Amino acid sequence: MSGWGTGGPATTGASNANGTPAIGRPVATEAPLASPQAQAAMAAIQQRLQALGAMRYRLEPWGDAGRFYRFTCDVSIDGSAERLQHWESIDANPVRAMQDVLARVESWTAQTRSAGTWRR
Repeated sequence: MSGWGTGGPATTGASNANGTPAIGRPVATEAPLASPQAQAAMAAIQQRLQALGAMRYRLEPWGDAGRFYRFTCDVSIDGSAERLQHWESIDANPVRAMQDVLARVESWTAQTRSAGTWRR
């Protein structure tokens, strides 16, 4: 089963620059997550989401047979952990689920920046 990193379901135990708990990392224990290419892609997506203000995210098996992956992500609207925008995606491929969310977060960030409403 994949999910949060070794720090448990809430955090990895570290803190972000603003003092909020660090984001957990998906743990690779199933075949689609085990390849070095998948691990590298997920790490890059996680770094990009953190740069965009992600306060937390989670990748987990989803569905009755666990053949799908659900990736959720909450990004700060105003730099705090109190106002968050939520995204999620479900896909048979965990990297595609993460990429889908990242694309939507990047689009939202670009739109809110151009409107002058995004604060990071």
